[in-house]
Amino acid sequence: MKERLAKEEVEQKYRLILKQLESRSDQGEQLAQRTAENRELNKRITVLSHDAKEMQRKYENETEHRRKAEGKLQELWAKLEGEQGARAQLLSASQAAAEKAAGFERQLWELNEKLKHEGDTVVKLKKANAELSITIATRDRTCQELQDCVVSLRGQLSSQERDLANLQIQLEQEKNSWNAQGRDLEGRKQALQLELERLREREAQAQEDTQRFSQALIEAEKQRALLELELRNSQNKLERELEARRLDLDQKQRLLSEGAAAEALKAKLGEERAARHQAEALAQDRERQMSMLAVDYRQLQQQLQRLQGDHRQETEKTQVLQAQLDEESRRRQQMVQQVQQQVQELNRLKEKERQAQAQLIEARKSQSEAHEELAQLRAARAVDDLQTKELQDQLEAEQYFSTLYKTQVKELKEELEERTRSIQELEEKQQNLVRQVEMATARADSLELHRSVLEDNAASLEKEHAVRQLELEQLHKQLSTERIAHEETRRSASEAKDKATTEACKVEQLQKQLAQDRMLKLQAVNKLAEVMNRKDLSPRGKGSSNDLRRRDRECRKLQQELSQEREKYSQMVARYQKDMAEMQAAAHEESQARIKLQMELDSKDSEIEQLRRIAAEAKIAPETTLTQEDPQRLEGWLSVPHKQNIRRHGWRRQFVVVSSRKILFYNSEADRANADPVVVLDLSKLFHVRPVTQGDVIRADAKDIPRIFQLLYAGEGESRKPGDLEPPQLKDPSTLEHKGHDLVPISFHMPTNCELCPKPLWHMFKPPPALECRRCRVKLHRDHVDLLAPCKVDPTSAKELLLLAQSPDEQRHWVSQLRLRVDACGYAVSSAASASPTVTRHMRKFPSAVNSPSALSLPSPQSKSATLPTRK
Repeated sequence: MKERLAKEEVEQKYRLILKQLESRSDQGEQLAQRTAENRELNKRITVLSHDAKEMQRKYENETEHRRKAEGKLQELWAKLEGEQGARAQLLSASQAAAEKAAGFERQLWELNEKLKHEGDTVVKLKKANAELSITIATRDRTCQELQDCVVSLRGQLSSQERDLANLQIQLEQEKNSWNAQGRDLEGRKQALQLELERLREREAQAQEDTQRFSQALIEAEKQRALLELELRNSQNKLERELEARRLDLDQKQRLLSEGAAAEALKAKLGEERAARHQAEALAQDRERQMSMLAVDYRQLQQQLQRLQGDHRQETEKTQVLQAQLDEESRRRQQMVQQVQQQVQELNRLKEKERQAQAQLIEARKSQSEAHEELAQLRAARAVDDLQTKELQDQLEAEQYFSTLYKTQVKELKEELEERTRSIQELEEKQQNLVRQVEMATARADSLELHRSVLEDNAASLEKEHAVRQLELEQLHKQLSTERIAHEETRRSASEAKDKATTEACKVEQLQKQLAQDRMLKLQAVNKLAEVMNRKDLSPRGKGSSNDLRRRDRECRKLQQELSQEREKYSQMVARYQKDMAEMQAAAHEESQARIKLQMELDSKDSEIEQLRRIAAEAKIAPETTLTQEDPQRLEGWLSVPHKQNIRRHGWRRQFVVVSSRKILFYNSEADRANADPVVVLDLSKLFHVRPVTQGDVIRADAKDIPRIFQLLYAGEGESRKPGDLEPPQLKDPSTLEHKGHDLVPISFHMPTNCELCPKPLWHMFKPPPALECRRCRVKLHRDHVDLLAPCKVDPTSAKELLLLAQSPDEQRHWVSQLRLRVDACGYAVSSAASASPTVTRHMRKFPSAVNSPSALSLPSPQSKSATLPTRK
């Protein structure tokens, strides 16, 4: 009963957890839908406000256009009324001329008198007409000149705009080149400083070595001088002793004859010999001191010469470095002067552009004024032409009436024809004026259209700016909401993990209880079997048969109870096994769901990290556009092997994203957008990353070797999507386990070296027997197994992964970037940090130590092995 109650409590807790997870997911979906609806509503509000502003601006433009059209319509109505009045006047004039035809006879004598006066007026009118034609021609020429000036100014303006754009591009290029040159110069300066420091260190070391050698040389010369002096002294002593022996022999021969005087001479001779020995010893000491002083003097002269040579070299080096520094400062000053000149040129061009725009505005104003004056002059000229023609017609008519009365009808017809021609000419002039007015209106419309286009562009830019601001606010809100959701999911994951641990503990307790009950049942069954097998063979007389029957009945009863207990036990065991299988399945499903949630959480973490970086960049530089490529974020398409045999099964493309803590693998960009990764690797569990050789991947194509690199990581740092787990690999019986290594026999037919001796490990036809560790990838001869150090890789967690880049350059880029991350936060760093927290504080405080040149150096192909296929 207790177990059933515990099981029901566990099931109720599991259902509550499932309900809470479903409610949390529903709340998250509702919150996401509401945030999306809020974003859409904000976008619609901004778009509608912008459209309202745009419609208001268009309405104002339309009203202005309508006002202008109404003004033009009024002007055209006025012109039409004037034309109608002129036509009515012409008709009335023709009628008056017809009426005058009857009265010309009466007025003939009056016309003869007026003829002279009219001739004078005609001359005056001709003069005035000629002056007007001259003024009109001059106005036409000025108008044409103004139009040419406008065209030339427009051409100059466009050329200046192009020059300005070119100069801006050149200025940006020059700035970029100057920045690059400045960085190069700073790098060269740092390199020169480093080289100078190294040269100084080498010079100091060389000086120390020369001093040490000079002291040794001095000591050797001193010893040699002492030995030479001792040799000369010993030779002199030997010569003197030989001479003394000869003299002694001579004296002895002489003294033998003299007798007693010889003893006194011998005493004197001994004293003289002692004094001579002392004098010789003093002379030898003085000579030894003189030789030592001579050697010291020569050595001091050599040191003085060496120091003088070193001083000259140092002065030359300082002069060269000073010249280089002067050259660099002069170049920098020249660059600054060039920048200032470019800025002055740019300001001057801007000033010229403003002046050209002002001149263009003035030319447009003068052109409009000239057009108005031209229209007025043309109207006045038309009126004058009409008047002159009328006067000429009247004069001709009067002449015709005075000469030929009979041809009056013909002259009237001709006059009517001339009037009609004049009307046609007036209509043509009117059409010309209308065309000119239309051209002017078309120009004005084009200018207005250009202005409207510019206004539309400005409005669209404002709209884009508003949308960008709105998107930025939405990104901030989304970042905060995702942060809150991230914290909630972390709390829920921790709660689910705690509940899973409690349930696992309960399962273990139930298993222990089941095992204990099973043991008790077995003990009871064994005891009953012993009781059944035990028989009393000793006879007891008459009561023995009754005892036997009673015991038989008890045995049968015990057998029935035993069978019932066995059935109950088997049913209970089946029920417990079924419950345990269900709980294990539920725990497995919960663990799979937890792994999936953790992978989605890692994907969201990477997106949140990217959004934070984008927000930081937007806060730092709000006017600049956000860059797509992040130097701290590495992502791109790579290929992973389908199965162990690459040549048979091939590669599979996946999108890889490397954040500050994880490496995420996606099947497609849609999965990336949905935060559904396939594999997640922890950077803190990464052992190393390096390119491979032909001996490492023997089943890959030779052309793909420069594009392949290998990741070696701990198994606990890997999270795979449920349903995409790799099948377990069977252990090969030919492997050898030694000092933690999993050694596999292998033969190398391509250049490979042993890592414990300088002998080659390969041969084209008969390679020597070799071994390779599946975990740390060390290669060695079979005879060197006893010399092998213990394996540094955990045998329960070490795994490897091959990756194929699209090109060798991309492979080198991936390897260098991943190596930087491994050196910064890999397995060795994390283990050292767990051992000593001061190291991590130092690395966080000084991240430049991670990016040192030693960390960027690529290993040689013979430094480490990789990726040995499974032997079958």
